[in-house]
Amino acid sequence: MSLGQEKGIRMYIGTYSEEGEDSLFLVTMDSETGELQRQAAYAEVQSPSFVIRNEAGDRLYCVSEIDIEGRAGGGAAAYRIDPLTGEASFLGRQDVQGAAPCHLALVPGERRLVVANYSSGNVSVHGIGPGGELLELAEAHRHTGSSVHADRQGEPHPHCIVIREGFVYVPDLGKDRIVTYRLAGDAVEGILVPHAEAAVHAGAGPRHLVFHATLPYAYVANELDSTVTVFAADPAEGKLTEREAVFTLPEGYKGESYVADIHIHPNGRYLYVSNRGHDSIAVFEINQETGALRAVQHQSTLGRFPRNFAVTPDGRFLLAANQNSDSITVLEIREAGGT
Repeated sequence: MSLGQEKGIRMYIGTYSEEGEDSLFLVTMDSETGELQRQAAYAEVQSPSFVIRNEAGDRLYCVSEIDIEGRAGGGAAAYRIDPLTGEASFLGRQDVQGAAPCHLALVPGERRLVVANYSSGNVSVHGIGPGGELLELAEAHRHTGSSVHADRQGEPHPHCIVIREGFVYVPDLGKDRIVTYRLAGDAVEGILVPHAEAAVHAGAGPRHLVFHATLPYAYVANELDSTVTVFAADPAEGKLTEREAVFTLPEGYKGESYVADIHIHPNGRYLYVSNRGHDSIAVFEINQETGALRAVQHQSTLGRFPRNFAVTPDGRFLLAANQNSDSITVLEIREAGGT
């Protein structure tokens, strides 16, 4: 889900779909009431399960999360966005030479796009043309390693791309590591240079990562054991050091559940995590000195299997995408307490 604050709030919602079905949706939101209205739908890309916009908001990039026997089929695609209407015009799709691409990010300067390919265990890089179109695959990096859960961690599974201060961070669910690359500009041999790996506790399954905007901390959502790991972060050196891990489920909950997405409120005081199974948003208060987390609420998303979610730029609303009930739930955020 990609949000922008134009007239009201404009958003682009990606889904899982069959070939030829409407899959990417333009929706507007009343910034006072939270009411949603569908404006347009697009069918050019199959299963655009993760979407982003560029800084200017006039380009949109999405994955095509296709998996053919675990090694191929996936793609990435680009759209041009009309700044006045929000309407999208398809610019084309490129093969990522991997399976089940699930996340992507633009390199600063917006001349490269980096994609995490979950099933094939590799990270791919595409150039971006002068009109915003994607170019053919420029480079790919295959991860190696495994961890303790044979059914989910028998091989690498990159799940997220986060770019910060010259480094690219890739949580790898399969190997319980945050793999870090250094950005090397437009070097002939490629722009991603292996730099470091930070361990997450065994069996965690790191999925998504977010940096605090002003504090020296990063937070990793761990899918397999429903925890968030707090890291001390040194962005200048591309270094992460684990501080603590906290559970995202209420005490006493015994059902099956998997963490999905993670975001920090624009005011920097609260962190939100989605629980798929418990079907909730876990709310934590962030200690502004130590970065530690304190659980304050578990709010139902009124739907099933909340995957990704987004917080509006003004911090007033949280929108949860409930994958298995095909719905978006709008939750209002209280200014006092972040609940």
